[in-house]
Amino acid sequence: MKQFPTDWKNRLADLTAVNWSKKNREWENVCLVANSVVSNRQARLATKAYLKRKLGLAVSESEGKSIEQLVSRSEPNPVADSRPIFAINQQRRQPIHPVEIRIGTEVVKATKSNQIPVLVGNWILKQGRTIPRIQNFVHEADSGFPRAAQTKQLANGWYVEIGDSQDVLLQKARRLLDACGLREVRLEILLEDGTVRTA
Repeated sequence: MKQFPTDWKNRLADLTAVNWSKKNREWENVCLVANSVVSNRQARLATKAYLKRKLGLAVSESEGKSIEQLVSRSEPNPVADSRPIFAINQQRRQPIHPVEIRIGTEVVKATKSNQIPVLVGNWILKQGRTIPRIQNFVHEADSGFPRAAQTKQLANGWYVEIGDSQDVLLQKARRLLDACGLREVRLEILLEDGTVRTA
């Protein structure tokens, strides 16, 4: 609206041409990772940059970096407008999922990275500990998060944010253990390729 005060409505009309379906491969590495919607800060920035490019608006340097893994499609599409359509760089690495999470001496089965903070939080509750409120991570109500946050409920009814990368989720789970006075408890995840990651 600031850039085009008299023409902004016409420019937004181009949003109707965007394929908003999760099946649209253009969302991969923007706000979808391994068919899961991601709503962390980086994904929000990439989504904003992607849409700005679709609307023919200038993107900032940080926005440009957030979508630099996208490349312009080489095949022309006479139906589409003259702005570039983005596709995935096909050399992107597939995520390596966890098989189990090791918390102290306990081993818990897992299949997705977003289970890490939930399983750790529930393990802490099983130990009779109280989980503290942590800004943008753990809240007593689902309404304590930004609207786009992905959350899961813990056994005590509180909510934990799960919409981050495997690295971030592992570090957040470590932070949760530390905040509950469990610094000495070992936290590891065993990945499907056999590697073990420790936090």
